[in-house]
Amino acid sequence: MTVLLWLYNDTDADGDTILARHPMGFPEGYKLGEFYDDNDNEIGFVTNFVNPGTYTVKYYVMDSSQEMNGIQYTIDVLPVGDYTEYVGNLSSADAVDTYTIPIDYATMSTAAVTFIQSGETDMYAYLKDQNGNHVAYLHTNNSRARRWTLIDKPDDVNGIYNYTLTISVYNKDFHEDSSGYKIAFGDKNDVEEMLSYIDGSVILGKYKDADKTYDCRTGYTPNDFESYFKITADGASTITALTGYQELRFKVLDAETLITLYDSEQDDTAHRGMESRDYVEKQRLGFTAGKEYYLVLYANSPISVGFVEHSITLSQGMGRLKGGYKDFTATSSITAGTSGYSPSATIPVSNAPKTAEVECVDFISTDGVNLSDLASFRVKPQYGLSVWRSSVAGQFCLKFPYTPDGNSNTPVNGNWSFGFKTALKTKTMKPVICIYYRYEYGD
Repeated sequence: MTVLLWLYNDTDADGDTILARHPMGFPEGYKLGEFYDDNDNEIGFVTNFVNPGTYTVKYYVMDSSQEMNGIQYTIDVLPVGDYTEYVGNLSSADAVDTYTIPIDYATMSTAAVTFIQSGETDMYAYLKDQNGNHVAYLHTNNSRARRWTLIDKPDDVNGIYNYTLTISVYNKDFHEDSSGYKIAFGDKNDVEEMLSYIDGSVILGKYKDADKTYDCRTGYTPNDFESYFKITADGASTITALTGYQELRFKVLDAETLITLYDSEQDDTAHRGMESRDYVEKQRLGFTAGKEYYLVLYANSPISVGFVEHSITLSQGMGRLKGGYKDFTATSSITAGTSGYSPSATIPVSNAPKTAEVECVDFISTDGVNLSDLASFRVKPQYGLSVWRSSVAGQFCLKFPYTPDGNSNTPVNGNWSFGFKTALKTKTMKPVICIYYRYEYGD
């Protein structure tokens, strides 16, 4: 993060009035705003270059005669740490790229080598020492596109020690226009920074529950820096991050301007509390189909000192689903015999997760009435165009049609009707059912 204050120093040789000032040439999202003096006069503007790189800042002024003039500056923003980066692309399914990784053990006791798959091509990086001995395998794919390894200083080495890193396509899964990667190496204390920034962004595809496609696991939690993911939207999407730390937040940037469009830090409804030993940071957002965005993970305050090697499960697309079940009891007792179904009992259901949808409904033994006493039981929700669904004798659970993220699933919450008939003799009970459902994490 590099914050700069730019003060105006405008003069006009003709004495004309300055009508407009135009800072430009750099990402619009890096302009924090105008700067004013104590009398509310605009006297400059403020920029924040979040990512390392070379930036051009152009400044144009137009006067009341429609005359315009300007100046430009070049700004080099450097990383905080002292490490080396290589960026490349595999040229074919059979290509092998080879790099020498010189580590200066005179300046560090433990080195870090990071490898990032920036495209869709799954890759395989093999690290060897200068004697040809195996050091590490760094395999990347769409679920784990960032990898790293730490290397302790070899005995009797106090200067430069050369390693060799070879990179190839994994399992011939080559995408010609999406085969980029980034390598970084240096002191282990800089490992998080090596994995960070916009030039280390990775693709986050659309999550589908059926095959866990693009079920991303980060391998670490951002602490001092930000972690970038690239999204190509096809409409509204649910962002879900399951994390071990309640400090985690996410924001969405326009990929062209880097303007922040959404920040979960400013949205209390995105902090869903803890579930299954993870904090859930989640929100459903509207995206423009076909447009590219950056999803950025960050901590709103320091989690600890140094690298936090605790993975986050991250997804965008449909909500991340989880199974659950609860028992629900009718408001009154009903009586049935063998000749037909009983009158209906109402079973109110209001405390299931709000996105819960039914997979199956089970009868729970109650008031001395067991499943073996029933010839059949039937249920239906009391809304819409619902129809009765009936069991056969001895059926344990009455299944409902269910498709992950489907449009025709049956919501759990609401009043339900229950009826039954017996196998041998008349029975009276206050019915209890167990509804098995799936719902989105955080709901």
